[in-house]
Amino acid sequence: MKRKYVFLLAVVFILNSCKKEKELEIDKQENPRKLSGGATTIDQPNSFAFSSPAPNLSGLNLDQHLAGDAAFEQVFVTPPVVVNQGLGPIFNNNSCIACHPKDGRAPHPNNLNGFTGLFIRASILGTGVHGGPNPVPGFGGQIQQNAVLGTQAEAEFSVSYSFTTVTMDDGETVILRKPVYYLTSTYVPLPAQTMLSPRVGPPVFGLGLLEAIPEANIVALSDINDDNRDGISGKPNYVWNEQTNCLELGRFGWKGINPTVLQQCAGAYNDDMGVTNPYFPVESSFGQSNFTDNLLNDPELS
Repeated sequence: MKRKYVFLLAVVFILNSCKKEKELEIDKQENPRKLSGGATTIDQPNSFAFSSPAPNLSGLNLDQHLAGDAAFEQVFVTPPVVVNQGLGPIFNNNSCIACHPKDGRAPHPNNLNGFTGLFIRASILGTGVHGGPNPVPGFGGQIQQNAVLGTQAEAEFSVSYSFTTVTMDDGETVILRKPVYYLTSTYVPLPAQTMLSPRVGPPVFGLGLLEAIPEANIVALSDINDDNRDGISGKPNYVWNEQTNCLELGRFGWKGINPTVLQQCAGAYNDDMGVTNPYFPVESSFGQSNFTDNLLNDPELS
């Protein structure tokens, strides 16, 4: 009797699922906006939607997605260990997903809840190698607020706020809060006129689709001189490709500082976690007084 009851429940569940799928398909046909992503559209209105593989992936691509997803969640630690060693000596976080929770955007960082998901780029006047930002002596191009045992982090993060009252067109007034991030407890004095650029970990879904857009299409749509007079214009950013050794169109990062998904990831491993790799085989703190690595295990990631 019990088996019969379970069987009937299973049949009802299957029939109900089929009915819902049919209704969903009809709904999509009547409302094309539900397929805004074409065949890659995911009907999953919950907090895990950004982590889900596109429904039209081939078996091979699904395997690659799952392998990449597993790597994205790996937590790195200090050696000597067998798995995921190589964290530090200085770093911002110990995993990719820590800065991109559920493959989405990091929460707003503050003094109370900490600065997980935030990193701060730094530069001084002038240009660096290949025309990019000029790194800060003793700190490089990114500030790491964490360090392994026995090593001093570059600085601690802090934030204060300024408030502005704005009157809307209908007479209502609102108060806008602007965060101002700054560094404290720097391991050496910060050079004068250092410029800081705070950045929160962005969503990471769909980057392969962005990489697939032909460069000519992006350049054509940049409309650098606003020729169509719509008030919107952009300027393509050409950055150094560590693999091809030439300047290429930047597509990834808040300011388009990397040309490929691979280089974006390799740079994050190196700068954000202190994990060296074939793209960036040298620790970001190399040459600084808080550099503690013996380089014997580099590169730490294949």
